[in-house]
Amino acid sequence: MLEINIEQNADATLVVIKGRMETVAAQDSENKFKSLDEATAGTIYLDCKELEYISSSGLRLFLGLQKKVMKNGGKLIFRHVSEPILNVF
Repeated sequence: MLEINIEQNADATLVVIKGRMETVAAQDSENKFKSLDEATAGTIYLDCKELEYISSSGLRLFLGLQKKVMKNGGKLIFRHVSEPILNVF
């Protein structure tokens, strides 16, 4: 099961990802990532401390978000990425 929590404040947006981002879960999470469109001009922190697994579909979500952030002049910062997840990146 995948859980994505988004906390927005004036300075930045924090996205906490918990669980396994398998193909079906990544597809189901697309709407949550689309809700970040307005935040892409600022700083978005993706906290991956409790991310256990990521599929290629999950990577596609991250890449799509990165493209939007770069286009809008924002920053995307990954935090607490475990070594197994980092190897997938």
